[in-house]
Amino acid sequence: MRKLILSTVAAMLFAPAANAQTAAEIFETMQQREAARMNGIEGFFIRETTGIPNTPDAFLYFEAVKGDAGGTIGFRQVNPGEAAMKAMDQMGPVNGGGYGMGSMMAHAGFTMYSITGEVVYLIAVLEAGRQGRTLTSDEKEKLIVFELGLNAMAEGVKEALVDDPEKQIQVVKDTASDAKEFAAQADFVNAVSADGHEAYFLFQDGLNATQEADGVDYTINSVGLLIDKDRHIALGMRFDGVAKRKGKSEPFFIQRIDRKHQYLKSMNGGDTTMLIPHETTMTLGLPSISKKDQKDLAKARKDLAEARREFEQNRGQLDALPANQRARFEEMMENALKQAERQVRLLENKQTMQITKTVVDARAGSVAQYAEWLKEEIKKEDAITRAQ
Repeated sequence: MRKLILSTVAAMLFAPAANAQTAAEIFETMQQREAARMNGIEGFFIRETTGIPNTPDAFLYFEAVKGDAGGTIGFRQVNPGEAAMKAMDQMGPVNGGGYGMGSMMAHAGFTMYSITGEVVYLIAVLEAGRQGRTLTSDEKEKLIVFELGLNAMAEGVKEALVDDPEKQIQVVKDTASDAKEFAAQADFVNAVSADGHEAYFLFQDGLNATQEADGVDYTINSVGLLIDKDRHIALGMRFDGVAKRKGKSEPFFIQRIDRKHQYLKSMNGGDTTMLIPHETTMTLGLPSISKKDQKDLAKARKDLAEARREFEQNRGQLDALPANQRARFEEMMENALKQAERQVRLLENKQTMQITKTVVDARAGSVAQYAEWLKEEIKKEDAITRAQ
């Protein structure tokens, strides 16, 4: 299953030629086109937010990985990165640790390794926030290691988040290699419309890739991939399968949609040739896990009512703030309300869980430039916190 996951992740990193007719031809041209786009970019950094309460923005740095021929084949995430740690340490252990955690949680915004583990982590952070506390070190460790199964993904998280750069580099190389293996087996189905764009639809069925985790057999049966025909970028991907436990089988799916692609900015504000998504929505459909859903749903509905009440109570207090700060905090309050509503929907239909990540800043630059940028960004956040 690791091969399957890595291969499909790799598909998100490349783009096809307009005249390719088979999956293998599309992938071959993908690599060529993306290599040209990545040429000359030694690294880039982003600030990313989920809008979920009690979850800090993530500040991530990605460093170019060179292939055997010398050209860039992908990027490894320096997570949280030596430069980032130095910058965050200046803010003290509380803020520094918080932003470091945000960096880890945001990892799935750029790979599919940790999508399931991240969903669990974010919900745990949200629940702890509702209780007026933060996660303990023990809770963090347990959640990071993976709670909902799909051990292959958990192993991917461990590989992607290791401190050893050589291991991270090897993951990128393996991903590029696995992409070709996947392409050799996938079928090019047809051209479809996706998010307002014409796209190739690549599909592989009959995979029957099974992984056992916590007494549940997860079998991935099919993988679908959408690739923009004109802009040569990936628009979406989806796994479908069946989870079997104690003789009962239920379907599950994992889906990612990328939107709002923009050219990565250089340090002087100009456009590079590299396109990255500025909005990523990940949806996870899981089989029902617990019989206590009704109790949890009642609590979620109560929390939603309280969130709505607090929203209205706090709205008047914002009038005393400057317009820009008022707009920011109104957005935060609205996001908190949306998350509470999302939790109710999740429990009403246990099959669906959705998280949307938005990139608020993205630039090509060196590690040193990233460190300077990060210090300024954290200073801004600290100033806003003091203003509260």
